Amino acid sequence: MKVYLAGTLESKEEVVKAADLVKKSGHEIVVEWFNDVPISTKEREAKSEEASFRAVRDLDGLLEADVFILFTDPAEGRGKYVELGMALALQAKDKKLKIYLVGEFNNQSVFYYHPLIIKKRTIEEVLSEKKN
Repeated sequence: MKVYLAGTLESKEEVVKAADLVKKSGHEIVVEWFNDVPISTKEREAKSEEASFRAVRDLDGLLEADVFILFTDPAEGRGKYVELGMALALQAKDKKLKIYLVGEFNNQSVFYYHPLIIKKRTIEEVLSEKKN
């Protein structure tokens, strides 16, 4: 199974732990964005080529994924909501992409209530379901 993990830099520690669990379960992380050196909003124009590379890489990774997992904590963020929108659009276009929300803040967007979304409290719950 190929997994795309979405979250914020603030949730990086949780995402890294989840990535380790996913790999130990025999699955693949398609993009390890959490290993990137962050580009601040003030630096993005000066580092536009790198920002562009990351945007393309992340979308390509999402296109390759079988499972999309968004970490909902913290609620703030921009990129993770773009990624969620892309995942929903892909699933709506018949891509067999399972979409999970993991965390406590499962009411931050009306899209969290889309019928294609599966809500779980922990990454372990997602992985347990994927074994069945």
